[in-house]
Amino acid sequence: WHEEYLVGCTSSGTILLWHIPFDDTNKNDKDSTDIDRWSFDRRYDSDDDDDEKKQELPNDDDNPKLMKPIFQFRAAHDDDDESSGILYSIKFLYMQQKIFLGVSGETGILLYSWDDILRALEKTERILKAKHRFRPQVGKYEFNDFDYDADDNIFGASEFGYKWNIDTGKLVATFDGRKRHDSYLHTVRVLPPFQGGHSVALMGGEDGILGVWDHKSHRVIEEIDIKSKMNEGADSLHSYANNDNNKSSFTPWEKQSNLWISHVESSESSVWWNVCGGVDDAGGHLTCWHAPTRSLVSGCALRETPHRVARNSSSNIINTVGNESVVSYWSATQVNQERRCWTTVPCSYALAIRKEDGLTAVGGAGTQIDILEEKERNGVVFLRYFD
Repeated sequence: WHEEYLVGCTSSGTILLWHIPFDDTNKNDKDSTDIDRWSFDRRYDSDDDDDEKKQELPNDDDNPKLMKPIFQFRAAHDDDDESSGILYSIKFLYMQQKIFLGVSGETGILLYSWDDILRALEKTERILKAKHRFRPQVGKYEFNDFDYDADDNIFGASEFGYKWNIDTGKLVATFDGRKRHDSYLHTVRVLPPFQGGHSVALMGGEDGILGVWDHKSHRVIEEIDIKSKMNEGADSLHSYANNDNNKSSFTPWEKQSNLWISHVESSESSVWWNVCGGVDDAGGHLTCWHAPTRSLVSGCALRETPHRVARNSSSNIINTVGNESVVSYWSATQVNQERRCWTTVPCSYALAIRKEDGLTAVGGAGTQIDILEEKERNGVVFLRYFD
């Protein structure tokens, strides 16, 4: 999200843009037609087993709830027409007193000028050239995630962690912990220092190790084994891994269980971290950590595998999405499930909350994005795109 704009990316290298105005209409005005997105009355909760309600979801192009993007273009760099292939991550970056739209994928990290994109809205061209591309000189280029710091550096998560300077375009550092991450990193999160703390970069992936780095000195502070720490603190954890999704006692992970990390999120103060991920081929985990002590505060085992966690800046609530068609709402520090809401996305990989009003965007498998209104938590708008 950036103000009234939502962006998304696809597995074929397309970047899409929707315009979703803020809700400034008079809801008592029956003639109001502001996208009609607040009047969707076929709402339901994930605890509702009424299959007829679930089948009422719109699935045709004539439904007014299906909004097509206002603009889309193929990702490409300014010195060639090479497609970026699969895109895995997209976000806005506020650097050099400018706004960039960044994407990462199979050929590295691309940064586009947001001003260029806004100007292109009035044109018919489908290709915009990126201002910057970051990738290592050798090796594979599958970048699953990226982030940036206040000093205009770009961080990428691939087979290693990488850091580039945007001004010079040069690779500044490679982050390689005790394991080589041959199975790839899935997430990187660069945080401002908490009081008296380090400037931290968090990196995690398929080995289940959360790497905590001082991203200025490029030295590892600690490598946290999520599985081991959860087993050590088993008495203070809980579980939602049973079929009825009710809260129960946590059972320590078995020796042969392999945990992996899909995503990391932080509080605005950088004091609290939330980490989520999967376990082997089924199930998952969600935990909260205290940054100054790097200690496990709370957590749980899950029936589903969460792929993304996002924090609502106006509350102490985090949302997760994963391989079930739901958005789950959790207390951020105690990691207690508050509620769940059905979506039309069968398997979700993307989750974003608009800070101004709490609108929540959920995307993943398929060609549809769901928008949930935070005020209702189960009012849904549907964005349709064709790739």
